[in-house]
Amino acid sequence: MTTLDDLLVDLLASLAIVSPHAEDGTCVAVTSAGLALPVEARLAADGRCLVTPPRGRTTTGFDPPLGRLVLEIERAP
Repeated sequence: MTTLDDLLVDLLASLAIVSPHAEDGTCVAVTSAGLALPVEARLAADGRCLVTPPRGRTTTGFDPPLGRLVLEIERAP
């Protein structure tokens, strides 16, 4: 499991904000993105929120329900 803040930083870093310029000068830039991810979440002893993607596809009645991380990102003007 990783801390919530580390997961958010990794997710943002994985987005390609600006594509490389093509030979004709064309460029594509991301201005907004939305993510909705299922996560397993726990509180650490020190109070930090720990999260991980679900570890498997099959759940049982003994597994706690999955949380959902919803993130809307917009580029500042």
